[in-house]
Order: sequence, then C-alpha cells, then structure tokens
Amino acid sequence: FMRLKKLRKKELGAMNISSRSVINGFPRFLTSVAPAISRPTPFTLNNKLVSVIPTKHPLILCHGMGGDKWILKYFTKIPEDLTSQGCRVFSFKVPRYLSVYTRAQCLKDQIVNLAETNNLKKFNLIAHSMGGLDARHFITNLDGHHLVASLTTLGTPHHGSYCCDIFVNSISTPLDLKTRMGLEAHHNITVKFMKEVFNPQTPDHPEVAYFSFGGAKKLSQLHPLFISQLILNKYEGENDGLVALESSKWGEFVSRLPLDHAEMINWSFQYDARILFRDLVNFLSSRGF
Repeated sequence: FMRLKKLRKKELGAMNISSRSVINGFPRFLTSVAPAISRPTPFTLNNKLVSVIPTKHPLILCHGMGGDKWILKYFTKIPEDLTSQGCRVFSFKVPRYLSVYTRAQCLKDQIVNLAETNNLKKFNLIAHSMGGLDARHFITNLDGHHLVASLTTLGTPHHGSYCCDIFVNSISTPLDLKTRMGLEAHHNITVKFMKEVFNPQTPDHPEVAYFSFGGAKKLSQLHPLFISQLILNKYEGENDGLVALESSKWGEFVSRLPLDHAEMINWSFQYDARILFRDLVNFLSSRGF
C-alpha cells in the first residue's frame, strides 16, 4: 500500500495535481464522501395520542362501502380530532352501494367544487376500504391527479376480497338487477373484477404518491367479522376480517397494522383510531405532503 501511495504521488506530480488535492496518495475528488442519501421517514404506530404536525395539503377522508351506519359515523371523531390539531380536514359522502365508477364521479364533483370554492390546489386523500378504489379511479381516469398530491389507503381491497366473490356468486341474478338491488359495489370488489377489469384500467398516475396500510388481527369467535376472517384465512391468508393483508398492498406498502377492518375507522371500544390518524398525518408531513 505504501509503494502504491508513492507511485500515486509521482503520477499526480506528472499530472500537475498539487499535494493539497491529495489524500493518502489519491486525488481528493476520488476520496470525497458522497452526499448522504435521505431515507424515507419510517411510519410509527404509537400507543397513545401524540401531537400532530399538519400536512402541507388539506386532507380528504374517503369512506368505504356502506358509509355511515345509522347513528354510527364513518371515521368516528377523526375529523374533529385532526381539526383540533390544526389540520384542514374534509370528508364527503358518496353512494353507499353503487359502482366504483359512480362513487368516484360523485367524489370528483365534490372535490372539484371544494377546490374551486376555496381556491385550493392539491389534497391528500386518506381512504378506507372501497374508498381507496374510488380515489384511484378518480385520480387515474377522471383527471383527479391535478388535484391529488397523495393517496393513502387503509384496508383497501386493491386485489379484491374473496368474501365478495362468494357473496356475489351466491346471488344468481344479472348484473343490472344487482345494480338495482344495490349490489354493484360488492361486484366491483370481487377478485375477478379487480384482476381482469379494474386494475388493468387503473394504473398509478406518476404525479401522485401512493401509500398503503393493511390490517392483520386474529378475531374472537364473538366478533362480527369472525366468519369472514375464517374464509379469508383459507383462501387469502391473514387479514383484518374483510380484506386480506396481501390485497391491501398497493404503491408503497408502509405498514402492517395490528387492527381489524372496523378499528381502522374508530368503530371499536377496544381501540382509539385517533391515534392511528394522528400518526398517519405525521407520516405524510414527514414526506413533505
């Protein structure tokens, strides 16, 4: 190594490179340290409420199939809590059981109106379950990419849910009749439809960031989603009671959540989903959204 250093110095002298530009016998430009590559901030699911750093863009919460249940509000207490932390939060209602195309168009109309009325340019969409599919169709096929900076999905069946295949196939009626019966949304979440129709027609838009989270939790026999979880365990693997973990993965899969499908939207006495949503907001803020 010492001989190599001496040889290098002779060569550098012949090349007219001063000793100040040399480190250990080698040109400084060859030994300089490259700039550190910034790594994405990891997501952390806390066990208590933490302070929130509001996002750059306003938030829009997109609900899944069914929407509000009587007096039970979708995203229970979530918008109010995030607003109290300084976030700008909006949520819209779309048809509960109509097709993803109808729901997405309804979502678009409301977001466009919101943007124009309030002179807003971009939004961060946080969607649960089928709401993630509505958002994807809006972004890709309805020019929504002009208004969306990021889409974060929670328990969205991006690759379908086998439970819907069983349910839809058990009702032997034409699709137009299923539409009138309010079953069109269920048909749009079948594994076959997602694989052969929706996903090929709905590629990610390069101007939008896609983040996904999935739930996986073993449910008790008394849980309302226990039977559907058994079905998914057999055909698709671990799941949140309605959507398999693998099916929930889309774009950048950020984290596996120890939650069931209902806990993600605060429909549980055992978990406070305000914790989850505060952590989601901090995650988006750390990514510059």
